[in-house]
Amino acid sequence: MSGFDAGKVNTEFFSDGKWRVNLICNLGYGDHSKLFPRSPRFAFDQIAKINGGRTFYTTPDSLGGYVLVDFIQHRRVLRPAG
Repeated sequence: MSGFDAGKVNTEFFSDGKWRVNLICNLGYGDHSKLFPRSPRFAFDQIAKINGGRTFYTTPDSLGGYVLVDFIQHRRVLRPAG
């Protein structure tokens, strides 16, 4: 999510200054009675064409596995700010 006040988030959650917020991602399920209708989505073949064939499909149940595999394969490390 973008458009948030990073300074306020940093003050509230990272006041010691060791970390800084870059983006906010909300994972989970909302209250269906309060959710907006789903926005239009690209078809899988459209995304494959746009991204030169680099696509994957997942479900909420299997997304964690893809994130873990990506982390292990690329050894991405979270580092403190500064």
